[in-house]
Amino acid sequence: MQKRKNGRDGGAGHIHIHGLSRLAISRAAHRARQTRGQTPPPIAIYDTDAPLDSVANFYAKAYGYSKVAVDATNNLSAAKPAAYYRNGELSGDVKAIEELLKKLNVKTEIAKAQGKYRAVEIESKMNRPRVTIQRPYFDVISSQVVDRTMILMAP
Repeated sequence: MQKRKNGRDGGAGHIHIHGLSRLAISRAAHRARQTRGQTPPPIAIYDTDAPLDSVANFYAKAYGYSKVAVDATNNLSAAKPAAYYRNGELSGDVKAIEELLKKLNVKTEIAKAQGKYRAVEIESKMNRPRVTIQRPYFDVISSQVVDRTMILMAP
């Protein structure tokens, strides 16, 4: 797993690519959408070569959830599961943030965001953040689809 905080390995942090970081872009995006001096919430973004299912099962167990449900409907149960799989389309997700990327002056080749992905959403617990896990993901800094598992932790 690649982790960096202030250029050092270790601790909650972010990955630097071409002098920018996903964390810095995430914070700038928060500021662009918020009003008057609200500070961005603490977040951490990691990526790893580990398979999506392994990472999902690790976090589900660490949070005390018995399993990751097949989808958000949980076999048409009335209750939404605390941890579940979902699917998405990279192009649609990136297209949805195109205006924000322009506002942040992030130059990315949106046409390169092609393909489907699988993701897992894990509900937050007391003193633990919500976790979103996705593979593959589109790196808006390098304009590349990255075949690694991304882990996003946020309140």
